[in-house]
Amino acid sequence: MKKTTRRTALAGLGLAILGASLAMGGGLALAALLWSPTSLSIGQGDHRWILQQAANWTEDGYTDWRLPTPDEFVAGVNNGSIAPLLPSANASYWTSRKKGSWGYSVKVRTDANGIPDPATVQINRDFWNAGRYAKFVRP
Repeated sequence: MKKTTRRTALAGLGLAILGASLAMGGGLALAALLWSPTSLSIGQGDHRWILQQAANWTEDGYTDWRLPTPDEFVAGVNNGSIAPLLPSANASYWTSRKKGSWGYSVKVRTDANGIPDPATVQINRDFWNAGRYAKFVRP
């Protein structure tokens, strides 16, 4: 499997697009994600509540925001398209993944400017309150 990634910043919008193409068995799939410029500090809440917040989120004229999957979040950290996040020594961000009463979050450290450190990324399974922060994504 061959994977190529490209990052393009959109001037004036504070958004980044991640274009990724995968060549698999002669086929080609294209996926692009747009990250919300805002990171939310939300304290406590359950998974249903944060999913509703994402569904009702409006930013930069878009209304189709959602929570990222754990893999999308990690990829955004690794390629730099998700930055900036809220500056934190150890922030847990909500993801869309849930199994039973368990929610999944991504924990990451950032510098004072909110730039995440890919070496610190962890996917965690947490009971009920999976994340304390949120960053939304759209296709």
